[in-house]
Amino acid sequence: MFQKYFSFSRPFVIASLISTGLFLSHCKKDDTHVPSFNSSTDSQYISDDGPKISTTLSGLVLDENQRPVSGAQVEVYGKTITTDAAGEFTLSNIQVPANRCYLKCTKQGYFTGSTALIPKANGEAFVQMVLMGATATHQLDANTGGTANLPNGSSVQIPANGIVKADGSLYSGQVNVTLRHLDPTDEAFPAIVPGGDLAAQRTDESGSMLYSYGILRVLLRDSNGNDLQLANGKEATLTVAISSKQTSDAPSTIPLWYFDEQKGLWMEEGEAAREGSRYIGKVKHFTDWNCDVPGTGVEVEFVIETDGTGSGEGKVERTPIDPENPGEPITTGGIPCTGYPVRKVFMTIGQAWASSDENGVVIRRVPDNRVLPVLLYQGPGLIRKVADIGPFTLGQKPEKRTFKVPCPVFVVGRTVCNGNPIQANFVLNTSEIFSYGKRPTDERGVFRVTVAPGYESSITIIDHTTGKMRDITFKAPNEDGVTVELGNVELCEPPKAVLNENTVTLNGDGFTNEVMDLNKLSASDNAMIGYCTNEESTRASVGNDQTDPVSLVLQWPGCEKGEFNGLCSTVNGTYGCRPSINVTVVKDGKRLNYYTAYGPNGPEKIKQNKITVTRYDDKLIEGTFSGVVTRHDSKTNQWYDLYVKDAKFSVRRK
Repeated sequence: MFQKYFSFSRPFVIASLISTGLFLSHCKKDDTHVPSFNSSTDSQYISDDGPKISTTLSGLVLDENQRPVSGAQVEVYGKTITTDAAGEFTLSNIQVPANRCYLKCTKQGYFTGSTALIPKANGEAFVQMVLMGATATHQLDANTGGTANLPNGSSVQIPANGIVKADGSLYSGQVNVTLRHLDPTDEAFPAIVPGGDLAAQRTDESGSMLYSYGILRVLLRDSNGNDLQLANGKEATLTVAISSKQTSDAPSTIPLWYFDEQKGLWMEEGEAAREGSRYIGKVKHFTDWNCDVPGTGVEVEFVIETDGTGSGEGKVERTPIDPENPGEPITTGGIPCTGYPVRKVFMTIGQAWASSDENGVVIRRVPDNRVLPVLLYQGPGLIRKVADIGPFTLGQKPEKRTFKVPCPVFVVGRTVCNGNPIQANFVLNTSEIFSYGKRPTDERGVFRVTVAPGYESSITIIDHTTGKMRDITFKAPNEDGVTVELGNVELCEPPKAVLNENTVTLNGDGFTNEVMDLNKLSASDNAMIGYCTNEESTRASVGNDQTDPVSLVLQWPGCEKGEFNGLCSTVNGTYGCRPSINVTVVKDGKRLNYYTAYGPNGPEKIKQNKITVTRYDDKLIEGTFSGVVTRHDSKTNQWYDLYVKDAKFSVRRK
């Protein structure tokens, strides 16, 4: 589940030179880095009234299947931006609170996504938000009420005559309920939990950091998709399943918290009582509801840097994708990666997420009195637990810790069109995660990505101007720090081979020496194709038998030049070695189909068929043919022969 929601390898796609790229910072670790604002209390941390700073935010929005969500609206303190086709966004030099920056993301058909981070003045932060689908899971009647149940025992019970429209008027009719449960012990939880950090405000308006025992997300809508809500004075009953991993320390009663999407905080309201492995409580409105124990926040700080032990550091392996056109070497030597800070590394700290900034620094506020596992993702194929931290006591300032990560494998290549470098976009894919976002090559067409040693991946190259794509696959060597050169990646198709004559003369069944030029009659020469089949025969199509006034399908044994006639000995079936000619022609508004060896005396008629292949190379298949084909009129039960002579064909080989 963890990898389902975390696209951590995406930040390892490097769009510029490694010295200024996304993986390694361009300088050694900056030990002078400090947070922009020290929130000594949780109340200071959640407040919007503190000092403001200028910072840059970039991020990625995904759905639950790891696909980029385009057209989503990301809102940050009065600024709104729409995600691009790769699900990405960037807000440069915006004013945000120094203590905590909250981001919200919306798109029709999804629950609202949100996250928060501790920003750095004049720095850059990297975030990821996952949008949960909001398709209805249950249908209830507003008049009678009812209960929507999930398989894990979670549920929501709606009272009779207790639902209102947005204007407050009573609603009567079908209620479409979307009910989703979030399990805090699932490794995906930090990626999708509303707010991202479980920051909260208590009933006395003081701040707190929460530890969750389960969340229910509830949406009510009418048949037209309009939001519905509980009526004033009405209550609904929530039942929240407790994970088996948490039942040993789950308290007998627990505060309930709803998520305020405007403030980006969990707000305390009511409580739930434990009954076995479930919490049950009553609520007066619908939103995301959370069963949490409040705690006091402690700020932790980590530095992520390379361990400097890459066995392949400085090495270059050249394994061109197109061996016949590898191009000039891209690098003159390997890339050093000893003791450098690593940016855009994503991790989870307990139930919260975090990512490293441009100096490899991670700062996050976490609850006290908890042992919190730290999981780190270095790149595609490599997730690992690096530490357990805590429990921390009130007022404790934990020491800054450094986590070492292995050097990755650096993969470089060059996009070209007919051998000439061109700028393009590229997307790194792996077998485990769907997409890592679109990045541009540099002005020389060079792309660079980093992956874990031994990891099998693919890159999709996208031409800027034509939109054409090419997928290339590779497996990284098992040496940390080695550079793999893929050479030139050709994006442009060679010019189409020019077709020669495609003509046929027809006699019989109402035709008298009628010469047809299929090149002129066909709507597109894309229908003139030939290929070698798996059965080691060749099939050539001239024209489209559904749209063109005349079309041909020829088939003969073998995939080479030669003469093939109907006099050969039978192999692989009755007519296996003999040439086949099928003709489709429109006559008097009717589409007539003629086949080889069809109807009475078919075996004798096929002996008249002959196909001579005069050209068979990687561009064109050409030749001549003649013979007799037959159609059947089902209404009259009559058979009609059509004689083909002086026919020439020219098709592109695929």
